[in-house]
Amino acid sequence: MGRWWAAAAAACLLIGCGQQAGRSGSGIVSGVDPPPAPGGGAIDGGTDACVPGGGANLVASAGSGQPVCGQIFPGLPPPDPGVQIWFRLQAESCRAAWINARNDIVQANDIEQTTDLWERPVSSPESGSLFGLGKLVQVYGPLEEGFFLQLLAPPDSPSPTYHFGWHILSAPPGWPLGAVMPGAPSAGARNPGGGAVVVGAPGRSFPCDPDPSMPGVPFDCTTVPDGIYLRAFGPDATPRFAGLPVFDPVGPGGQVAVGMTLNGWTLVLAIRADGSTLGRWVNPGGEAGEPVLFTSLPAGAVTDAVLAPLARGGLAYRRNGEWVRVFDPLAGDSPPPCWLAGLAGFDLRITANRNGYAAIPTDAVDRHCERAMDLYTVEGLPCGSVPLGTADESCTGHVTLGPQGSVLRLLEGPTLEPGHPSCELHTWPELLGPSP
Repeated sequence: MGRWWAAAAAACLLIGCGQQAGRSGSGIVSGVDPPPAPGGGAIDGGTDACVPGGGANLVASAGSGQPVCGQIFPGLPPPDPGVQIWFRLQAESCRAAWINARNDIVQANDIEQTTDLWERPVSSPESGSLFGLGKLVQVYGPLEEGFFLQLLAPPDSPSPTYHFGWHILSAPPGWPLGAVMPGAPSAGARNPGGGAVVVGAPGRSFPCDPDPSMPGVPFDCTTVPDGIYLRAFGPDATPRFAGLPVFDPVGPGGQVAVGMTLNGWTLVLAIRADGSTLGRWVNPGGEAGEPVLFTSLPAGAVTDAVLAPLARGGLAYRRNGEWVRVFDPLAGDSPPPCWLAGLAGFDLRITANRNGYAAIPTDAVDRHCERAMDLYTVEGLPCGSVPLGTADESCTGHVTLGPQGSVLRLLEGPTLEPGHPSCELHTWPELLGPSP
């Protein structure tokens, strides 16, 4: 057992860390919780005695579920989309496309055990491409001039299992390919204010700085003492502070998770094979607090660990598909709001100038296009679902949300010439309002 793990466990026996006193008098009135307590806590609609599914199964026409919904999402129901058609290789499948604030687009087409990435900058009709980098896991978010990607390295790659890359139009000086390749376990997250954070073990180009005398050469960081490190990157992909050690090695079968709040606090989770979980907050200046053992979390192996920012502060934690806790750097941890507890298998994105949420189904939820994503106010009031197609079309994994609230759906397009299939991109610009 590492020294931080042992110290945190001992402290919890004395003070009961990871637990929060119940909020007296809390309750749901007409589907709306009382406003959050002062002090920036992560109470984001909901009660301590929460019934999973509350509010999550109500379906209405998007924008009309409640009178306030039309004010938060005035562009709904969606108009006819813009349509672009691009040729693809015969063996490629159309996966998804992402857009940044400049309206640059990166399109991902899966092919066998890898992903072809097609760059379509708005400033030029010419498109670039990247082949053979690995299998795309996810796109965490946009950068000023590109995107923050996580890829699974090819089987023959000398790199660690996960490859975090910056696919940007102009890579920052000294950062080859704009890529960092931490050792396993590793994780990443978007910074709602721009940029991203990466956490993991020492690897290539992580967590140490590049050698200025060897520009363009991936640098070896495996001589750094073993452990779990954090690095933060700005909107232009340049580092914000030196690699910060946050945990001892998590051991065989362990994993990590990371998330960033709207006000710049970062939470790193170290999860052991038995499910026991340590957390550590890092402030915007790169200073780490003390580790905390979260005794309120259930035991057992963890296969899915996601931290999502909340509009009123803090982070929601999805564990094995279920939203189970809310973490805040000042208020500690607490149960999730009732409406969020009912969104098992969904990703959560803030939208509408921080006045609403979009719940986007993951592969664990087979959602068809007549309900491509669900909308909520920040208090958890359901605002219906967004239709982006028909009930016999699957939108799971093919719908994305951009920073200006633009919604994209990528689908198989027509075969315009023999042997030349296509991908068809549907775009609804600024449909849901700005999304941090």
